[in-house]
Amino acid sequence: MLDEPAAEKDLVASLDRGQEIRMVQSLPAKLLIVDDSIAIVQLDEGGHAHSEIAVVRAGGLLDCLVFSFESMWRSAMQLREAPGRRVDPNLASPKDLADPADREVLMLLLAGYTDAAVAARLGISLRTMQRRVRRLMDLAGTDSRVLLGWHARDRGWL
Repeated sequence: MLDEPAAEKDLVASLDRGQEIRMVQSLPAKLLIVDDSIAIVQLDEGGHAHSEIAVVRAGGLLDCLVFSFESMWRSAMQLREAPGRRVDPNLASPKDLADPADREVLMLLLAGYTDAAVAARLGISLRTMQRRVRRLMDLAGTDSRVLLGWHARDRGWL
């Protein structure tokens, strides 16, 4: 879907209409669930025309498909940082992270390492580490480390 020419425009329009959109790296199959009563599963390789689909009605298999969808939905990345506020992709982009150490800092912080542990791992002082994080927060336009993580994800910094 993201390879389509109007994908970004359609996503932004959907977000602006208040729709909730989440993304995952990959899915086991294309799936459409209608009112928790019918599921349509693509069985062929893909593309725009789907010649092989399965229609699943109420029962154990539908329950499994709904459960699978809900599990993926909960773990997927949400494209809205806060209700009513969309991340502005023009504020910063991956090219703004010219230093590969910035990506490493972000990955280590998101993995739960403390500033001191990241500094030791990178061989820099704690103060230099704190300045680097402050610069990243300024680049993302936030004063929160949590929001820095969201911005890093949403802007493709990782």
